[in-house]
Amino acid sequence: MNLLRSILGTGIYAMPLAFSYTGLVTGVFSTAATALIYTHCVNILLRSTQNLCQKTQKISLRYPEVAEMACIYGK
Repeated sequence: MNLLRSILGTGIYAMPLAFSYTGLVTGVFSTAATALIYTHCVNILLRSTQNLCQKTQKISLRYPEVAEMACIYGK
């Protein structure tokens, strides 16, 4: 949950400025496209974490542990 908050938290502050530069239509379209890409990346991260938890026999892994284990157990 902390990872999600840190990624979304700073982006929320930049939204009004981004919309003022791009306009309403382009801003909404860009926000939707970014949300789809973000959702896909988070899905990959969560599936990778589940696979690594199974391989390491651990209940949960923090983000730095996921990165380390991905380097060790990666294909």
